[in-house]
Amino acid sequence: MDGRSGRTGERGPRPPFPPRLRGMRGGILALAMAGLMLPAAPAAADHIDPEQLFANVCGFCHEDGGRRAGKGPQLMCTTRSDAFLRNRIKRGKPGRMPAFGWLDDAAIGEIIAYIRSLGPCPPPDEGTTP
Repeated sequence: MDGRSGRTGERGPRPPFPPRLRGMRGGILALAMAGLMLPAAPAAADHIDPEQLFANVCGFCHEDGGRRAGKGPQLMCTTRSDAFLRNRIKRGKPGRMPAFGWLDDAAIGEIIAYIRSLGPCPPPDEGTTP
């Protein structure tokens, strides 16, 4: 039986929708469909492709894989510490860079390692001019 007409359908009997949720049927369906469209969570640290992660998360502002300035600064050869970079990635900078606190520590570590791998970097300037 289908619960309304007393007839049996091809799919068999259908349990009634709980009364307290009847008015929310469309909203529940919309939420379920939205959940299907959410991006997957980042892969575990042993499956991260740092270059792809950087391109997806950082590449919009840090051009050429971080090698050139864009909307954000060039990251290749940065003199900022790992702790500074980790904090900036997690918390962002109001008005300048969004926070990426949803990234786990392993993913942020991979991004920092990728930034450090960019180069080659010129030797530090000793203050002498040839």
